[in-house]
Amino acid sequence: MTEQNLSQKPLIRQRGNLNVNQIQVGEYLAEIQYYKVIKVNPKTIKVISDKGIESTIDKDLVWEMYSASQYHIEKYITRTEINHVLANIGQQIFTVNFNKQVKPTDIKNKLLTAIKDEEGKPLTYEDIEKNLQKISKDLNKGEERTLIGYLLEINNEMGRSSAIDLEIERGKNRLRQIDHRTINYLIFKNTKYIVK
Repeated sequence: MTEQNLSQKPLIRQRGNLNVNQIQVGEYLAEIQYYKVIKVNPKTIKVISDKGIESTIDKDLVWEMYSASQYHIEKYITRTEINHVLANIGQQIFTVNFNKQVKPTDIKNKLLTAIKDEEGKPLTYEDIEKNLQKISKDLNKGEERTLIGYLLEINNEMGRSSAIDLEIERGKNRLRQIDHRTINYLIFKNTKYIVK
């Protein structure tokens, strides 16, 4: 073991980031935590944390928290403005609705539904033409997706952000990409920002 490794060796094995027995009056603590509400009682809310720990919180303590879904204001803004809001979210919780990237198989499937009926039989030329007119606007539009989570990283050069999807079970891959170019709306700090 090198001298550098020895200096990084923990003095005491402990659970978590701090020694609870050494907490002193006047000391400041910080935590960023995400909760899912699992039960609402008259005076308390039962939650499960993102780390899987259940607890009960007095309703008086949640006044200053934000919800990923509640909002009091709707603002219609440009795509550039919504990307600016997203870039300044930090680690706050939010809901974002966007369209996923279009894959070649998606386009193929859309085209196949335009030329065949439900039984897979070819349609008439007139029916194909009608169906192609209907889907032509949405052909390059990916599947709509709503994500509730928090940001990890913003990559403005690529037009994407990396976020943790809180609705995916802990222990599974929760990392998702948000395509800035296809954001439809964003709910953040009591405001729903809608792309006009």
